[in-house]
Amino acid sequence: MARHATKRFKRYTKVRDNIHSNDLVQCFHFYRSPKPGAVYNIGGSRFSNCSILEAIELIAELGGYKVSYSLSDSARATKRRFQQDFPLWVYTYDLRAIVTELIEAATERYRGARNMKKDCLEASPRGMASSS
Repeated sequence: MARHATKRFKRYTKVRDNIHSNDLVQCFHFYRSPKPGAVYNIGGSRFSNCSILEAIELIAELGGYKVSYSLSDSARATKRRFQQDFPLWVYTYDLRAIVTELIEAATERYRGARNMKKDCLEASPRGMASSS
């Protein structure tokens, strides 16, 4: 997807950092010996960034889903320094891996919830087929 759009939807084409929780936890491993007064901004940077429209497109591509969404004009709510101080820390999940894992987890949860609902219906008197 091209990173351009009409002025109205420009906010949805701005690139945002994405970071996998495992990569963030690994930061804390290195942070055990912080530099005095150091402040770090941890994000995915160019390694795993995308716009919201690119994320929607990637979910559709990797998950095989047709994604329904709407855009709104409503307001929304440096890892570089950290890497300088802790050069052995590296990202391990790129954007495709993050979105793939999100899709797999959501699919698993959806299937589990659907199976639980089916089991509950089969076990309840209302879920039983009538004999008439």
